[in-house]
Amino acid sequence: MALFKYLLPISSDTELKSFNSVIEELGFDIDQSISSEYQLFAKDPATSKVEWESIVSILIARCNKDSCDVFIEVRSSEPTLKKNTRCELKAKELKVALEQNVRSESN
Repeated sequence: MALFKYLLPISSDTELKSFNSVIEELGFDIDQSISSEYQLFAKDPATSKVEWESIVSILIARCNKDSCDVFIEVRSSEPTLKKNTRCELKAKELKVALEQNVRSESN
């Protein structure tokens, strides 16, 4: 399983739903049935033409309710040691997009 995780510093008043548009712009569907104010889950759309092992899912969660960090996890069923997997590419895209979003909110 390909897995990429990191912490993203945010301001204490940032709500996770502020990341919704960023995630949707990258082509992911947010699963509202398991997302909440403390965690956000998204994955490739069911209509995606991506092979099953390359389907990427994203979990963004607050480390705790008072935390100024969010934990971000991007995963797929692709081999862990393989370079340039779809998971790795999407993880990099997501990191850049979320960092830009956080910077623009703080200005």
